[in-house]
Amino acid sequence: MEFKENQPDYLMDEKVSPLLRGALITGMVALLVTTLGAIIGLLKLKMWGAWLYLISIVLVLPLYFAFGYTINHPIVQIYTEIYGIIHGMIIGLAFFSDAIPRRNGKPASGNEAVEWA
Repeated sequence: MEFKENQPDYLMDEKVSPLLRGALITGMVALLVTTLGAIIGLLKLKMWGAWLYLISIVLVLPLYFAFGYTINHPIVQIYTEIYGIIHGMIIGLAFFSDAIPRRNGKPASGNEAVEWA
């Protein structure tokens, strides 16, 4: 494998069929809308927002394979890693803490002493 400067972008490559390119762009837009809906749900402390956020994170993973290798500056990579850690913290808080009440009004740990209005 050889790395060349100024390689063309995957979406602009002539070898990629227009149908595949359109499907990939449509999927990216749908994933963006899903992620925005998940963030709104999380801000309203709704459990559907947590599930939608988890689904959107899982669905974005195949895109990393579609775009191939990337070479980043170390500072950019540090911010990318911090961004990934923040994703994990959000998922952890949403599913494994008392931050979002469940349907029956009880927190995730089953702690009955906490009152939920």
